[in-house]
Amino acid sequence: MDVIESDAKLTLSRLVARNTLIQLAGRALTLAIALASIMVLTRYLGVEGMGQYLLVISFLGLLNFSDMGLLLITVRELSAGGEDQDVLLGNVLVMRVVTALASMALAAAVAIALDFPPEVTVAIIFGSVSYLFIALGSGSLGAIFIANLRMEFQVLANVVQYLTFIALVGAVVVMELGLIPLVLAYNLSMLASAITITITSRRFVTPRLNMDAALWRRIVFASLPAGINTIAWVLYSRIDMVLLSQMKGDEAVGLYGLAYRFVDLAWPIGFFFVGSVYPLLSRHYKSGEQEQFRWLLQRATDVIALLALGPITIMVVFAEPILRIVGSEEFVPATTTLRILAVAIFPLWMGMLSSYTVLALEKQWWLLVIGLVALSVNIGTNLLLIPEYSYEGSAVATLLTELTALTLLMGTIRSRLHYIPSFGTVARMTPPLALSAAAALYLTPEAIPAQVAIVAGGLIAAYAMSGAISIRSIRAMIGQPVQETSPYRAPSEIGAGR
Repeated sequence: MDVIESDAKLTLSRLVARNTLIQLAGRALTLAIALASIMVLTRYLGVEGMGQYLLVISFLGLLNFSDMGLLLITVRELSAGGEDQDVLLGNVLVMRVVTALASMALAAAVAIALDFPPEVTVAIIFGSVSYLFIALGSGSLGAIFIANLRMEFQVLANVVQYLTFIALVGAVVVMELGLIPLVLAYNLSMLASAITITITSRRFVTPRLNMDAALWRRIVFASLPAGINTIAWVLYSRIDMVLLSQMKGDEAVGLYGLAYRFVDLAWPIGFFFVGSVYPLLSRHYKSGEQEQFRWLLQRATDVIALLALGPITIMVVFAEPILRIVGSEEFVPATTTLRILAVAIFPLWMGMLSSYTVLALEKQWWLLVIGLVALSVNIGTNLLLIPEYSYEGSAVATLLTELTALTLLMGTIRSRLHYIPSFGTVARMTPPLALSAAAALYLTPEAIPAQVAIVAGGLIAAYAMSGAISIRSIRAMIGQPVQETSPYRAPSEIGAGR
């Protein structure tokens, strides 16, 4: 298999670091484009129009069951070797197209049954065509980039997707075409991404389209638990939009949806990093390298803390000006909602790492149980809180769901490894960040320069106190020589920050 051959002189840890940095750079660019798109859309559509658009996009995500865990299992199989990658990806490609067509039919049927306004129903039906483009691109061929730790090609596809979308959004707004053309613009951006992935993936793989019954059974059986867990995750991350729409109307969806868009925009950053770590976790476990597995899991936990806690603090403190700038004055009522959802980003990212860890440990059936429990918690808390607290109640339901899922995932990891990563980095960073956030929020909203200074001081103190990444561990992770013969340390040293 062609995994890492072009980078044979680099250690796996250095590849993870390079892969993550490339993706973070790409994500910074796509984030800027996405924010620009949101700024245009919020001013063009208003709160209720934005609510309808976000309802369509959320509904499309809600009923796209074409993955069913296939991507994760494909990456695991490619990373482990022992399978002809052309044959494997050819079969997976056919499977994804079949499941995408089934998801399209399901989306149309459910949209009609729920009796949405005609324009929303038509937009959902047209938008479901994007399922095919996702299946042909990132949902199947994109697995080869993850397995080979060459995510720069996926980043390129993402940039093409976002640039295509904002260009088409500009045309729709200038010509005042409305909701359905916006959804068609979304479809075309997904098609542009799929074409980019198809072209760039050919340097790694030439899929041989096939329907090998034995391979299909093996892949489906392995992916089913993770697939059902994925469905449960999609349901509990999107069902709140549908419930708000049915119980509180388009305005509530628009306010909550814009606040939740920041969670959506942050999600790929965590995914890019975790996606880089996952193949290595799988290899370490397959090879019986328990010490390396634990070291990598601990370092991944530390990096997530370093990546997440600073931006979360900034979003909590500056939620109101962020909404005013990205949205408009109409969206300021969602300030508290954005703050609650910002806090949910950390358990969301940690839950993502924990889910992939459980999958690498080949305990995917536990993901099924955890996903169903999380879904039940989410639906129950939404039904309980929305009538009284509307979109703020949905935000609390999201936070509680993520915390529940993370707790259960950590318990599963502990039962299998007799070990869970230390949260010492989080414990060291949280006090200065919390104090600075509390001091900044105590000031009047007009005192933004003073708030910026206070938060900057808190960030400097938090990262100085983190102790997570020392000079020695940085050199180890990027593959430079250190005194130890290996970058991995004994379990008793993990998390010590030395």
